Amino acid sequence: MFLILAFLAVQTEISPDKLSLSGAFEKALLKNERLLQSKEDISAQRGLAKLSLTGLLPTLEGGGRISEQIGFSAGLRVPLINVSGVLATSSAFKQLKSVEATYERQRDTLLLQVAEAYLSVLTEQQLLELSKTQYETSKKQLESASRKAALQEISTLDLKRAQLLAAKTQVDISNREASFQAALGLLADFLGENKKFRLEDFPEILALEEQEVSKLIAQAKEHRFDLKAQSISIQAAFLGEQSAKWLFMPTLHFGTNLVQPLEKAHEFEFRFDISVPLFDGYARYGLLETTRAKLRQEKFKKHLLEREIALQVQGALVDIARRKQVYEIQQELVQISHAAHKSAENRYNLGQATSLDLLDEQTRLFEAQKDLREAKFLLQQSRLNLSYISGDPRLGIAKNG
Repeated sequence: MFLILAFLAVQTEISPDKLSLSGAFEKALLKNERLLQSKEDISAQRGLAKLSLTGLLPTLEGGGRISEQIGFSAGLRVPLINVSGVLATSSAFKQLKSVEATYERQRDTLLLQVAEAYLSVLTEQQLLELSKTQYETSKKQLESASRKAALQEISTLDLKRAQLLAAKTQVDISNREASFQAALGLLADFLGENKKFRLEDFPEILALEEQEVSKLIAQAKEHRFDLKAQSISIQAAFLGEQSAKWLFMPTLHFGTNLVQPLEKAHEFEFRFDISVPLFDGYARYGLLETTRAKLRQEKFKKHLLEREIALQVQGALVDIARRKQVYEIQQELVQISHAAHKSAENRYNLGQATSLDLLDEQTRLFEAQKDLREAKFLLQQSRLNLSYISGDPRLGIAKNG
């Protein structure tokens, strides 16, 4: 899958415009086919909700009449008392709101994927540039080692080490290029566009982990659309249960007919129809038991979801703390590597170190810088995940991001 996306990304032209993270969100909401497809669930449920109005709205019928006399007739039937129908309709419209809230959570999930893909592209791009810099440095060191080997100033083993490092950095460029194209193709897939993008720099991700756990959990319960959808589903299930109970009660309708014979004056008929449930093979009892079980299930689902949210928040905080510690350690390692590389340069200029000694320190510095960029990406990813758990990944992104 990634290879196909990478191939498609290579075949297209580079967009002349830069793409910000907010711009990526807008493109995904407008063009992502999977999100647009899930949006059709709302239309389908809206149709079912309107269909539930059938038993509550007046109906008008007309047609010919052939009996002792030939004529035509028109009839109007108006529901008066149909509590079960009212409750069933209310349940259907509650379910529509639940589907809408579920769609909103699917949207938030897509936005999280877009943000993570965006950060991944930026990280891979920076790592690719760093690999290219390391390759250029190792290539210069190889040229220097080759000259010194020809003058027998260094051993053949040291020359082989320089050759090996140059080849290794060249392979690293190929691997980084493939990873970069794959990340770019994945982002294009989320955005519903088959082309490359020039991205802006890293967005600023807010440190939501500085808030108290209780506040984060409360924020999640307030903003999570899946929890809202579950609460609405409980209301719909309750109304469905009440509707099933009222199936045991009579219903009342008012009707009037207009009869127009061919040879006589028109006639009006007025009537009241009352429907009294008697015995239907336990169909109503079965429906009542089903709706009661559905209500219990929806309540249990909400309870589990609330517990899951609390565990997700606590797990995300642990993950952020771990990755933040790794990131800080990597910052220290980069500083130490910088100092070691500077020391090696000074000793090399004084003739106290060889070019291969300097090359070793440069390699350690490059590796530390790569690890730092990867640690930054993982930290940003964890913070994005916390904002998603709290309700919306966009809540964790600063305005200038």
